[in-house]
Amino acid sequence: MHGSLSPNSSEGCFIKDRWSDKCFSVSNAAKEVYQIGARVLDRKGRLEGIEDINNRYPLLTRGWVFQEYYLSPRLLQCNYGEFTFKCFETSCCECNSRFAPHPARPFKWLGGGDLTGGIGNLQQFTDLPFGWVNVIRTYMSLRLTKSFDVLPAIAGYAQVLVPSVKSEYVAGLWKDKLHTELLWHVDTPNKYLKPRPQDTTAPTWSWASVAMEQRITYSKIHKLKYNHYDYPLTKAIKDVYWEAESPSNPFGKLKYAYLKLHSKLYQWYLRLSCPGASSRGYTFRWDLHINRGGKLISCPMDVKPLPVNGVDFDLRLDGKMNIRKETEEHGFVNCHEAASECRCKYLQIYLLHARRVDGSDKTADLLLILKKVAPVGVGGEPNCYERFGMLKVENEDASLPSWDNMVDGVIKSHEEEFWLF
Repeated sequence: MHGSLSPNSSEGCFIKDRWSDKCFSVSNAAKEVYQIGARVLDRKGRLEGIEDINNRYPLLTRGWVFQEYYLSPRLLQCNYGEFTFKCFETSCCECNSRFAPHPARPFKWLGGGDLTGGIGNLQQFTDLPFGWVNVIRTYMSLRLTKSFDVLPAIAGYAQVLVPSVKSEYVAGLWKDKLHTELLWHVDTPNKYLKPRPQDTTAPTWSWASVAMEQRITYSKIHKLKYNHYDYPLTKAIKDVYWEAESPSNPFGKLKYAYLKLHSKLYQWYLRLSCPGASSRGYTFRWDLHINRGGKLISCPMDVKPLPVNGVDFDLRLDGKMNIRKETEEHGFVNCHEAASECRCKYLQIYLLHARRVDGSDKTADLLLILKKVAPVGVGGEPNCYERFGMLKVENEDASLPSWDNMVDGVIKSHEEEFWLF
């Protein structure tokens, strides 16, 4: 049982502004008297959407409530003016409405997810990764006070799924399907992204490392009837290591987690700003350093532009960057550090080919964006990286060259054994 109108765990389940019930009598022509009672459920008017529900039932926006809500076989909620009851088969309340809380029309709440049937219907979640993404999409849209609680607050849900999924659970992902599980991204425009929390215990390759209240999904290849697809990540992943903070709870906080990979990495640059990128002068822009209509031909960096004719680049960053501290926090440097007048900043990145799809009308490639970091564990090995985002490259013509052929002679590549934290 919980009070869905409580803003936090200390408020309890009883409302403080309780209104008296209204009772009156009516009689008909036969002088039969009937007693009628009316109860004020909510003085703020009827609910019109998810935002209204979240404002009046704040408990349903909290991350810790997620697994309690969906794992409980029976749920009794204390709402404004009445109790509601929910189980795997039905939902009812004192006023006999089918929906509680009571919107003007039925809405999905608790993150806007569609997890009807709760844990009692496991089949919809065992199709990895897309069954699981429905769970994390709902969960990650909620709120947590502490970022390091992201994994613990969903640990119970994951633990119950293990027998049906038949795979080991690693930092919010499933080990047997890592080549597809790693292809998540934050489905939010880059300018609205939240910074990656500093106190998370999840590795950067896990969705649990980014800020809550954001939509997590997998990259879709739009309008593509594919003839063939390949996951280079399958061969690249050599091993996965992780250790929980508490040996008794392998689903909770992590002491460490990293992947060992061996693959080709493409060296490229992520541009923060460039005077030649806009006619208005100095602007902050996120973009791969590619030739877009000749706007970057004045950039002094000695790199060739990627061909863009018929190619669509979709850049998805994992978190919002701190513009004022981008140099010290993310390694952005000037094109020519000796030239004080140069304002263009760039970050060297590495692209890891993750998925290739060949269609009848176009092709697509997914690449993980990595950033090299100082040696972290693993005996001080130098080849250590963190995930920075994801890049989707779509060729609008299936006859255009593949990713490898397109960047041959343009982007430098090398093959190495490395660790992803």
